[in-house]
Order: sequence, then C-alpha cells, then structure tokens
Amino acid sequence: MIYDILTSDAANLGTPTTLAAVLTQIGAASAGAATASYRFRIPSNAKRYVGFKATGSASGDSSAASATLEVLI
Repeated sequence: MIYDILTSDAANLGTPTTLAAVLTQIGAASAGAATASYRFRIPSNAKRYVGFKATGSASGDSSAASATLEVLI
C-alpha cells in the first residue's frame, strides 16, 4: 500500500495536489505489513480540503486492510 496526503479545492478531492507521499507498506507473501504511523504538518498554503489516498498493488489483495486519518489540533 502507498499512502498519500492530498489537498483540493473540491470536497470530493477532485483534481487533487499531493502534499506528501507519506508511507509505503510492503508485506512479505501473505504476512501483511507492520503497523506504521506518520505525523505530518499541513502547510499553511494547503487548499480547503485535505484527505488521503491508499493505493494497493496490482498483484495483491488488500480488501481486508484498513487505514485511519486522524487530525490533531
């Protein structure tokens, strides 16, 4: 899985700008990947909406995987 932090002027994150490619998880065979976390400060010039995208590999099944985005103020 590859996780990216995105920003956009649209609520549906249409035409997003990638703020950071924050994390790449690699699992061995079907063993999965270790739990990981990443802290990221949103820049002051970010657009109105911020979200993240998780992209799985073309050869793997990540249907049982999950991710959480937590905003800390």
